[in-house]
Amino acid sequence: MPEPGRSARAGDAPVPREQPLIDLQRAAGNRAVTRLVAVGHHLARQPAPNPPPVVRAGLATTSPQQEFSKDLHDELARIANAKVLIEFIRAQRGSASQVPATLDLVAVLADKPTVKKLKPQPHAVADLQPVVDLLAFYGVLSGSLPTLTVKVNASTGDVDTAKFDHASAAVATLTTDFDRRAAALNPVDPISQTELIDISQAAGTADEKKTDRESEQAVQNVKTQLAEHVVLLSPGPGGKARTPITRVTVDTLPSPVTKPSGAVVLQLPVGGSTKPVEVAASDVVGIESVAAGTDPATVKLRDKLTAALEKAIKAMHAAQGYRTFSLPVADFLRRLRTRNNRFFAGTYPHHLWAEYSVDMDLTIPVDADGFYSRRQAEQFLDDVNATALDTSGPYGAFQWHAVYNDMQISNTINSKYGAGRMHQAPHHGPAPDKLHIHLDLRPVAIAPDTVSGFSIGAGGRIIVP
Repeated sequence: MPEPGRSARAGDAPVPREQPLIDLQRAAGNRAVTRLVAVGHHLARQPAPNPPPVVRAGLATTSPQQEFSKDLHDELARIANAKVLIEFIRAQRGSASQVPATLDLVAVLADKPTVKKLKPQPHAVADLQPVVDLLAFYGVLSGSLPTLTVKVNASTGDVDTAKFDHASAAVATLTTDFDRRAAALNPVDPISQTELIDISQAAGTADEKKTDRESEQAVQNVKTQLAEHVVLLSPGPGGKARTPITRVTVDTLPSPVTKPSGAVVLQLPVGGSTKPVEVAASDVVGIESVAAGTDPATVKLRDKLTAALEKAIKAMHAAQGYRTFSLPVADFLRRLRTRNNRFFAGTYPHHLWAEYSVDMDLTIPVDADGFYSRRQAEQFLDDVNATALDTSGPYGAFQWHAVYNDMQISNTINSKYGAGRMHQAPHHGPAPDKLHIHLDLRPVAIAPDTVSGFSIGAGGRIIVP
């Protein structure tokens, strides 16, 4: 039909109503394609974007054992210097208590024999500040340089070094014990608080895990016996003592039972026995707990079980050493699993940093050359680095170092995370030569704890409880 007001003409073809929309879409599409082509040419001319920079966690170079031992020995050196100053003070005072109780540090520097005893030898008054701070902490000195007031015991007239003497002896004793533990490098005899990782996540042989479980059961068996009871019996004929009935699992005597023979007995449930133990009711004196009983026989049994428990716990700790780590390392492993759970973690006595070292058995494919898949091994170490940078945990950021014999991965990791990040050593691959990746892990802000046996106060002061 022609439009209103327009006559039909010969040769006019009918125009669909949709045609203007189709033409518009075609034109818009052509313009969009033109723009995309232009953008493509522009992008092709642009350089590829740089990858994000690699953020490197700190490199672990000093073990906690070395660091804490240095803290202790530095304090011992200051204590030795403090004793030299105390000796100088006493020599200056002589036996006359009326001599002013002061210390002139200029006079100390002028006294060559005294200076020679100090390590390192001071050249200026300021060089004596560390030892002055130590003696001030223990109340021997007060005031400011260069002339200090000396505390004197009112009853003896001598320099009051009681607090200093006690602390210096405690630091010396602790240092000897700490160095023994540090040298042992044994997570079972650690220098820091430790924790067990779950046995299902631990690297270890079937025999190790079997011994582990058996040792736990042995401890539980002794604890169970310490929680049981003893039934005491009256003396036998001629006054001979009867052996008490042990391992009774109830805390009160059951009601007597009359047997068909007329005998009246008590039927006692006993641990480890499928049937109750019968005893004549007339022979029973009473019942008491192993833990709190006072009868000599019960006390003897308790002492025996207590010693057995101590021995069983020691054996258990030894059996579980392969999955014992410092608290910070155990927490690190838990957080690492949120990024990468393709590993079992283990250790052993005399490991490099003891409770701060971990052997990682990766559960990833092994290539034909006996090393882990490079791509997945690199990803694992990337996840280690990311975990070390994560400050959300209770121990903050970590430092790390690795040992693994794959030179291709070693070059990659050292290039990415800095020279010295990964080293090689015997028995760290390729398979079958103990294929694993060794890690040394330590918090950046590491601090001694109750197992270390000391804390560090202001000015580096070693505080022994």
